[in-house]
Amino acid sequence: MRITNRSFVNSHALVICTTIMKSLNKTQLITISAVVVLAFLLFIAPQTPSAKGLDTVTDKALTALVDEAKKKLSAQDLDEVTRLESGAGDARNADQKKKFLDEMVKKWTGAGRKDIAAIYRMHAAETENTPQAWAQSGDAFQNAARFAEPDNKAPLYQNAEKSYRESLKLDSSDLSIRTKLGTCIVEGSQYTGEMPMSGVRYLLDVLKKDSLNFEANLQLGFFSLTSQQFDKAIGRFEKVLKKDSTYVDAYVLLGDTYLQMNDKDKAVDYYTRYMHAVKDSAAAKEMEEHIKKLKNNINP
Repeated sequence: MRITNRSFVNSHALVICTTIMKSLNKTQLITISAVVVLAFLLFIAPQTPSAKGLDTVTDKALTALVDEAKKKLSAQDLDEVTRLESGAGDARNADQKKKFLDEMVKKWTGAGRKDIAAIYRMHAAETENTPQAWAQSGDAFQNAARFAEPDNKAPLYQNAEKSYRESLKLDSSDLSIRTKLGTCIVEGSQYTGEMPMSGVRYLLDVLKKDSLNFEANLQLGFFSLTSQQFDKAIGRFEKVLKKDSTYVDAYVLLGDTYLQMNDKDKAVDYYTRYMHAVKDSAAAKEMEEHIKKLKNNINP
């Protein structure tokens, strides 16, 4: 883990400090970056096509992605993909079809194409039709969307959302999937045209059922921080720690929040708690240096 310099996002008059750390894992860092989009969208009107309009081209967009990806395969790999596709199409039963589709997922994942792997993960979910399979499809599409080129993000986020909704149809009690759906809507709103607040409402609904839900409070904490609702951010991150006191990254997030409120003493207090709690000695050392700079009024 590492602590990095603070990064700032300018959006017209809005200047947002997102985080000072690399102590979060890759997925969490991507989530934080995506959350910055929310702050941007809350201050300007989206200029993207409507979600309804995008629905009509989603299937064609996915087909185009697959066709383009196949062109880049070697002759041997293309033959293997064709064999697996034929096997899935000629399968005698659902279990046999899923076996071929799972092989396709592995094949495309190994080729570094998470987007194509997600498409076959969705086909496997259609075959299996369980909450877990649809949730895996949603996860695959959302992860692929985060790494995709901007022009390809819309259909990937849309199918992530679709997958999570299908999972909820089969098990509406799963709060984790509701949280993922809400987060997905917010992240993808810049590309799909959906309003980010519709995703936020899913997260708030989760908290009505479980006020200490870890993921929902963490995501809402990010949203509050980036939209400069600092009091709300503090409350969310405190609940994260109440739910899981071992999640030491929350100390950094709280420190970030207080620093933006110009309360350097409290910021240093939380950064110090992180420094003593984190198990990574290099991360602790970097935080120590960061604290020294703050105390000496040096821009970290």
